[in-house]
Amino acid sequence: MQELKILASSRLIPPAVVQRFEAKHGIRIRFEYFESAEALASYLESRPSEDLALVRGHYIDDLKDKGQLAKLDHNLLPNLKNMDPTYIDSLPDPGCHYSVPYLVGNIGLIYRNDVLGRTQPNLNQLFEPNTVTVPFSIMNQYRDAIGIALKYLGYSYNSTTIPQIEDAVDLLKSLGDRPSFIGFLSNDATLRFLKEGITYVAMSYNNEAAKVIEEDPRMAFSTVEGGRVAWSYAHIISYKSEHLPEVHVWLNYLMEPEVAAEVSVWNLATSPNLAAREFLPESVKNNPVLYPEGGVWEGAEIPGSVGDAGKTYVEYWHRL
Repeated sequence: MQELKILASSRLIPPAVVQRFEAKHGIRIRFEYFESAEALASYLESRPSEDLALVRGHYIDDLKDKGQLAKLDHNLLPNLKNMDPTYIDSLPDPGCHYSVPYLVGNIGLIYRNDVLGRTQPNLNQLFEPNTVTVPFSIMNQYRDAIGIALKYLGYSYNSTTIPQIEDAVDLLKSLGDRPSFIGFLSNDATLRFLKEGITYVAMSYNNEAAKVIEEDPRMAFSTVEGGRVAWSYAHIISYKSEHLPEVHVWLNYLMEPEVAAEVSVWNLATSPNLAAREFLPESVKNNPVLYPEGGVWEGAEIPGSVGDAGKTYVEYWHRL
C-alpha cells in the first residue's frame, strides 16, 4: 500500500476521515506531530522530505520563497469548486497555487459574561493602564501576541519595520507593571484560568473560544474592532514528494463537502469549504463564533510573511 507522510503541529484531522480515505483509495496516511507550528515550519525549512504538511497560513510565503513547496495541479483538484472564494482568493496564497485551506478563523477576546455582562472588552481596555481592573491574559504565541499589540498601535500585523516591532514589544513588556495582567498563557491554561475565575478576559482563537463556550455558558467571545486578525491552517506539498498523484487524491478528498463538514464539527472550527455548510448540524452552522454573518475574515487582517523580520520577532519575544 502506498504511504503518504504528513507533518502537523496538532491532531486536526479526524481519525475516521483518515480511515475512510485509506479504505477507499488504498493509500496509507502516516502523521508526524510537532510540539508547535513554529517547530514544524523550522523542520520543513531544513528537511522537507515529507509529502505534505498542515501549517499555519503565515508560513506559506516563506516556504514558497525558499523553494520548499510544490505547485498544485488544479486539474487534479476538481473539488476546489466547493471552496469559499473568500478564502481562495485572499492571502496568504491567492488562487491556491501552493496550498489548500483546511480551517480558518480569527483572533478575539474570550471573557466571562457573568462578570463583564454586556460590556464587551476591547484592546483599549487591555493595553491602556487603569482601564481593566479584572485579571486578563495574552496568548503565548509570539506572532499573535506581538501582532495584536501592533494592531492596537495602528500598525500592520505583518509589520517588518523594526521600530514598530520594538514599540509593540515595549507595550507587551509594560503589561508586567499591571496588577491585573496574569501573563502570557497557552491555550489550555487560558481556558482553564477563565473557568476557575483566575482571569476574566483573554486573547483567544475563535475555535478555542467556541469549544469552551459550548461547555460553559458563562463565557462569551468578541472580535476586536480595529484590531481583527485572521488565522488559517492549510495543506502544502513538499517539493521533494515523490507521490504527487496520491497527494492530490488526498487533498481532493478533504474538499468533499461531507468530509469538510466532519472536519469542522470534529475540530469545532470554521471550514473554508462553502459546500460543506449544508452538511453541518444546526448547532455548528448557526454558531456566530464560527460562522458569523460576513465570515470570520470580514474586516480582519490576514497574517502573512514578515521575511527576515521574523528573526526580530523571535529575538524580541525571548526578551519578554
